[in-house]
Amino acid sequence: MKVKDEKTADDYLAFREEIESGYQNLSTRLRQIAQFALDHPTEMSMETVATIAKKVGVQPSSVIRFAKNFGYSGFSEMQRVHQAYVVQRSANHAERIRRVLEGELYQAGCNSAELLQTLCTTNILSLESLSKNVDADALHRAIETLATADRIYALGTQKCFAVAAYLTYMLNHIGIKAYLLSGLGGMLAEQTKTITKRDALVAITYLTSPEGAENREQEATDAVLTSVKRLGAKSILITDSLLIPMANKATISIETRDFNAPAFRSITAAMCVSQTIASALSDRSD
Repeated sequence: MKVKDEKTADDYLAFREEIESGYQNLSTRLRQIAQFALDHPTEMSMETVATIAKKVGVQPSSVIRFAKNFGYSGFSEMQRVHQAYVVQRSANHAERIRRVLEGELYQAGCNSAELLQTLCTTNILSLESLSKNVDADALHRAIETLATADRIYALGTQKCFAVAAYLTYMLNHIGIKAYLLSGLGGMLAEQTKTITKRDALVAITYLTSPEGAENREQEATDAVLTSVKRLGAKSILITDSLLIPMANKATISIETRDFNAPAFRSITAAMCVSQTIASALSDRSD
């Protein structure tokens, strides 16, 4: 590989291509290092030879030999290539965030890679907002409530259906009795009648659509929450606004705000909360 004094992100991409094309010809130890380098460019840009060697499970001399195998004078020169890439990637990420927040990033007709970057940035912002602003006490109380329930029911209509379905799958996978209120065949009211006061409901809904219109899905969710409250059963509401009228009918409400994505609303934050709930309940069942 021809190397330069000043490294750029393009040097790193060329380095990756060389690893991928020559991977099968590497020794077992060099393959281990190659895999680590591909998976962890940030650590390759920051850590010492000794630290990287320890994480990979090889001797430091093997890391140096790996660098020389790809035409570098030693580890330091190879590390500068990773540093250039990480710096450029961080700068690009910061710029994408700025453009998303200012509504500049997405334009109709952009190519698929640009659209993917926009969606990734939107979802990253949603998760960062959730991490900083989630009501930890409400989340804890929700998990405690679900842990004592005989059965857990999940409800999500339209775009929220995916969150409810995945939550049901996760809970069943860890041996918890969970049921999806799908409303299939117009049977939502009949499905709701199987809930008892010893059970708990998790409902996911949004106050408004990305266009600002009131969501039609709320009517069905509100009806189920009303029935559950009348039964004396506990309910958890995951929503984008605590101002939603049905929040008063839920035992516990958890607010998850997603940044708007092109064409479709992101459900990343709600999905992350459901994963947290399932993971916490799994820990208790072990």
